[in-house]
Amino acid sequence: MPERFSTSAPVDGGVVVVGAGLSGMTAARELIRAGLSVVVLEADDRIGGRVRGVPIGEGETVEIGGQYVGPDQDSILALADELGVGRYPAHMVGDHMHYTANGSIMRIVGGRDRASTYRFLGGAQRIAEGLAGELAGSIRLNSPVRRIIRSGDEVIAQTDTAAIRARRALVAIPPPFAAEIEFIPDVVRERAALAVRSHSTTQIKANIVYARPFWRANGLSGCVLSEQGQFRNIWDNTPASGRPGVLAGFITGDAAAALDDAGDAQLRRVIVDDLVRYFGEDAARPREVLFHRWRQEPWIQGCSGSLAHLGVTHPRTIRRPGRLVHWAGTETAECWQGHMDGAVSAGSRAAREIALVLGATAR
Repeated sequence: MPERFSTSAPVDGGVVVVGAGLSGMTAARELIRAGLSVVVLEADDRIGGRVRGVPIGEGETVEIGGQYVGPDQDSILALADELGVGRYPAHMVGDHMHYTANGSIMRIVGGRDRASTYRFLGGAQRIAEGLAGELAGSIRLNSPVRRIIRSGDEVIAQTDTAAIRARRALVAIPPPFAAEIEFIPDVVRERAALAVRSHSTTQIKANIVYARPFWRANGLSGCVLSEQGQFRNIWDNTPASGRPGVLAGFITGDAAAALDDAGDAQLRRVIVDDLVRYFGEDAARPREVLFHRWRQEPWIQGCSGSLAHLGVTHPRTIRRPGRLVHWAGTETAECWQGHMDGAVSAGSRAAREIALVLGATAR
């Protein structure tokens, strides 16, 4: 081992978790409950990963990351219940609008899909905060893991300033970043190849804040699907209290890539101009335009999940444990990949794997 690293005392019993998103923190919580010692190493200066909220005034918060859940997403719903985070129905009352490429407008009776039924009171980041609260003292921020070394029956996770010795490592970060960790010796080759051949989607998420949700008075749900403009996928993101009014949506793909380096004023203008096209002049004067360029997050570089390139088709490979190394993260989920529920279920599955081989019992 290079001399510039000093090995810390071992994590007794224990496990080193890479990543303090929903998946890594869920796994850490369950491993601790199983009686194992855990250290969570997070590269960023915050917890939560792709779940994040920002205040919008009047005591309310909106999500600039993951937010929706559905009735079939048992893992995230159960976790929220345990942490005391309530939920409420997403607003879908009124007509949806579809703007076609040839300029025609269709007004469609609103409905719900099975992944966008509920929102969490106060925002989904409350779940991440609740997990972090239970893991106080176990999470180390600003600690990107550079290499994981297998040494006999232990692993050593090296950051820029420390080395953590443990009996197992659990890697719960997006596959492209897992591919940047040096594993000595190599992990399962198929898994490493899959990580290298994955990429994160380019998205800009925006929340546009108004004094009130004016579209509701016009019989509209706030949901827009457009084949015009650049801000094409929009929904009502107003808090449960009904104020302030919020429209949210994504700029994705080539449009997001083209605007990723644009000035803030230009991006605001693009967003508001498209909203005026959809909702009229009432949309021209928002109180605030909040947006987040997820591609520019240095330890995430995209949202909401990582996609495999063509030819990479075996989902089991990405979650199959290597020797002393296990995998979590929403991309490794058996269902609801790319969703918060997938992140939580993957963390639980990885915790059970580790508890089993270490003779503990994960809840």
